[in-house]
Amino acid sequence: MVFSKVAALGFGLLACGIIVYSARLIPTVYDGIPRIKARALAWDQRYQFIISELALGKKDITVPAFDSVARLTELKEDSDHWVNHCASWYFGADSIAAIDSYTGVKPYFQ
Repeated sequence: MVFSKVAALGFGLLACGIIVYSARLIPTVYDGIPRIKARALAWDQRYQFIISELALGKKDITVPAFDSVARLTELKEDSDHWVNHCASWYFGADSIAAIDSYTGVKPYFQ
């Protein structure tokens, strides 16, 4: 019986410690939301730009470059890069190239 009370107390202290530790991370996560939201909006705008260029009959498309996030590969300047090739295949374009500061758009997550 005594062991179960000690175990319950230990479990309760452990649970409180985990809650306090997790709660202190909330401001860190919240601080990153505006940047991620801005990047998502820019990514959606770039997507719409590609669609509008295709609607105008363009097949070789140049878009703003973005920095990669968490080491995920982004579109590159070289239209033969495998990511660019996959994007052009997906959209039905002949080529897609991403240029830094294209149309004044700065890369995100530098």
